[in-house]
Amino acid sequence: MQYGSYDLAPLLRGRTQFLFQNYFSQAISYIEALKASMKIWNPKLMLIVYEEGPHGRAATLFGQEKSVPTLALQHGTLAGAHVPAYFFTIVRHESCMDARLACPIPTQTAVYGEKTKDMLTRTSAYPKDVVKVVGMPSQDFALRFFRESGVSKIYEIVNMPQANPIILVASQPFLTRENKDYFIACVIEVARKFRNAQWVVKLHPSESGAEWEQYLKQEKTEGLLSLVKGNLQPWLLVCTILIAWYSTTILEAALFKKRVIAMQIPGCANADDYIADGIAYGVSNVEELLATLRQVFETDTDLVDYPTNKLNQYISQTDCYASERVADLVEEMVGYSGGRKG
Repeated sequence: MQYGSYDLAPLLRGRTQFLFQNYFSQAISYIEALKASMKIWNPKLMLIVYEEGPHGRAATLFGQEKSVPTLALQHGTLAGAHVPAYFFTIVRHESCMDARLACPIPTQTAVYGEKTKDMLTRTSAYPKDVVKVVGMPSQDFALRFFRESGVSKIYEIVNMPQANPIILVASQPFLTRENKDYFIACVIEVARKFRNAQWVVKLHPSESGAEWEQYLKQEKTEGLLSLVKGNLQPWLLVCTILIAWYSTTILEAALFKKRVIAMQIPGCANADDYIADGIAYGVSNVEELLATLRQVFETDTDLVDYPTNKLNQYISQTDCYASERVADLVEEMVGYSGGRKG
């Protein structure tokens, strides 16, 4: 594959192999599974919780072929207009099925806030009437529990002494192993120098923690920080500050009025929009991270002002009723008129 005198094959080979070996085979498997399930069930709607993944795209494509409406729930941060999973010049939708080779999008897409809707309908090619702002359903329970139960009850859940402040680190899959190595190395080096708090690393559901354990053993720092799995929300509610790369966790922490530090990894896509909008404070190396933590713990000052109107652009209507709005949308799409209790 040539472009002028340049051979593009080496640049594209890795990604193409990944798509065919993983994504393509998974999509085919999900389509076949949906075909089999249709012989048993007759769904009125398909609810999709990871619309950019192979199962989500397969369900969307299958729904269009079989005239079954699909509703996608925003699963996390869409990360800006550079992410190819969401941003297109043309899409395939029930209202425009002529674009056979375009990416299929769901009948309706429910998003956290107006900023995401604007990105999808202005930067991308989603029709305006197929994107609905509902808020963040995944946080309804946590917000309600926090407001009704208070912090002491949550400390019992995480089994941590309330007297010691907690620095929460949100780990996640990174674009490359080098990106992850950079993040882990920065965190461990700062944790070694900053002992004024309990360090807790919340692993992503897709992580085993092996990379962290390897680094801790290599640096002879076992026990320096705790690796935890399971539910994220209790840790967000009790932490003093969150350290993350580019994750929905940043929005969730800001929702609970927590201080947030966003690690800016050199040469990598970073949380520049969150930093510019005052939701997080950006650091890019060990020295900056250490200085920022000292600012928080030694002077007890806020890193940034969290302007409510900016956060509301990302998460609208933080009233604990986002799930109700999703249920209303489901009923509207299937033509249900019996009314719900509750």
